Amino acid sequence: MRQFLMIASLVLLFATGCDLAAYRQRAENAQRDQTVQDLQELGESMHNEANEEVGANEER
Repeated sequence: MRQFLMIASLVLLFATGCDLAAYRQRAENAQRDQTVQDLQELGESMHNEANEEVGANEER
C-alpha cells in the first residue's frame, strides 16, 4: 500500500510538472507571437507614414 501511494504521488507530481512546463511554454509562445504581430503592425504603420510624407513632398 505504501509503495502504491509513493508511486501514485510521483506520477501525480510528474504529470503536474509537465502540465506546468507546457502551460509556461504556451504562454511564452503566445507572448512572442503577440510581440511579432505588434512589431509587424508598427513597421507597416511607419512604412505607410513614410510613403505619405514622400508623396506630400513630391506634390510640392
